[in-house]
Amino acid sequence: MYFAITSLTTVGYGDISAFTTAEMIIAMLWMMFGVGVYSFIVGTLSSVLSSMDAKTEMVETKLELYKYFSKDMQLTEKVQKEITKEIRKTSEKVTLDDN
Repeated sequence: MYFAITSLTTVGYGDISAFTTAEMIIAMLWMMFGVGVYSFIVGTLSSVLSSMDAKTEMVETKLELYKYFSKDMQLTEKVQKEITKEIRKTSEKVTLDDN
């Protein structure tokens, strides 16, 4: 179990090592599997964070456009605040696919 975990995490302290050709092949495959799992996790996390940034940017763009619209339409401050609040509230429910 110790060897499997240190190999999977590619730490490989060196205190236990593979000796036969079969053991070496299994250890290499196990390490490649570990690298694949880590790559998948990092890629997924990166994608989620990127999506969150894109959604935030989309909301800020909408609010900026609304700001110019409200100035042109000379809306009262109370109405502006209500609409801004509603834009923020509905944007929490919206995914990027709903654009």
